[in-house]
Amino acid sequence: MDPYWQLISPGIEAAGINADALRRNSTLGTAEPWQRVYVCDPDPLHYLNAVFAALQQGCSVWLGDPSWGTERVDEAFRWIRPQHVFGMASPTLYDAAPDASLLPLRRSLGGAPGIFIPTGGSSGGLKFAVHSWDTLAAAAKGFDQHFGAAGKNACCVLPVNHVSGFMQVVRALINGGSFRIEPWKDFLLQEPHFDPADYYLSLVPLQLKRLLEVPQKIAFLKRFRMLLIGGAPADEALLQQALEHDLPVVPSYGATETGAVIAALSTEALRNGRRGVGKPLPHIHISCETCAKVSASIDCPGTVHLLGPSLCRGYFPGGVFTDKEFCTNDLGCFDADGYLHIIGRIDRMILSGGKKIDPFEVEQAFLSTGLVRDIYVRGEPDETWGQVVVAYYVPVDQAESITMLLAELKGMLASWQLPKYCYPLTRIPRTGAGKVILSSLPH
Repeated sequence: MDPYWQLISPGIEAAGINADALRRNSTLGTAEPWQRVYVCDPDPLHYLNAVFAALQQGCSVWLGDPSWGTERVDEAFRWIRPQHVFGMASPTLYDAAPDASLLPLRRSLGGAPGIFIPTGGSSGGLKFAVHSWDTLAAAAKGFDQHFGAAGKNACCVLPVNHVSGFMQVVRALINGGSFRIEPWKDFLLQEPHFDPADYYLSLVPLQLKRLLEVPQKIAFLKRFRMLLIGGAPADEALLQQALEHDLPVVPSYGATETGAVIAALSTEALRNGRRGVGKPLPHIHISCETCAKVSASIDCPGTVHLLGPSLCRGYFPGGVFTDKEFCTNDLGCFDADGYLHIIGRIDRMILSGGKKIDPFEVEQAFLSTGLVRDIYVRGEPDETWGQVVVAYYVPVDQAESITMLLAELKGMLASWQLPKYCYPLTRIPRTGAGKVILSSLPH
């Protein structure tokens, strides 16, 4: 076992992760360094046992999603060719022949075990961000420097196969904190059975919205050290509702490629009228560049660029990043006081009849009517207009007519921003981390 892992082994054991026993009593006990391990166990603690057992043995580990269907798993297996699998009854195992596409990634990590975290799965373009313990540790240390005591202990309701859930465990191990895993449905529907005073809680905006619909949960949420909101933009109505209840809400920004959070807006700043996603954490440099290489602004946002030790080393499949700087698909800018604002995404911008339409702006308008619980807007190809705006929404009242909703929207949006097609749904299909599953939306 690598000396570094010996240092954190007590923390792993104290957290209830029985990795060493699993390592000794499974095929991992004789595994060679960088053998390929795929984990998809539906039980979060069993999942973490397998991940850390693999890393302690020097193997590289792919974080699979237990909810993936057969087609997605088969696709992942064709790429990974795993030699060890945890969480499946009768998995297909492959021989030890190394995949040539992994050799550059292995060199880029200095031979350290790779931690392959899925990203992009909601859009059908599954790939894995290639991290190591060092990149994730850099993210954890930056988080600790920024949040201090408020970020020591995590109450995890997000899936541990996703970067947002897994990083809560990594932070606790690196920063000397603790974590507890609470299944989301139990957390939402059952009475709390622990004191949250020393914990922070990470949520996607939709989860916060659901919790605020349960009045008896609000007093419980107020007792957390911090409610870290990320994964998607939080709309203004939701933030105002949280402030009215005096909740310690902290909007944040991050990605799988960055080891989760890289910018955050303090509750105090939010209460003082600040908006956006706050200021960068100390381990990351963030810049926003327009196509003309001039300073970005609200009226002319630029592409968000990142530089720092927590960045992943590449994609699998995809290969090693050749540039140290990572260029995102996000559009943003800094205001005069150094607060970062994420305006939208390059890959979601809709071009209709020569007009640029930001789907987030349309979503905000839907939500502000008070007639909609959840919303997703995208562009679809059209022979006449190039693209047209399509909205998928969950009405507060299923009997509510689309005519009434569109009448409300006409006062908020230009005619060319209004959806051409609207699909009322009982729920919008999302991953456990809150990302919309595009392939499951109606056409």
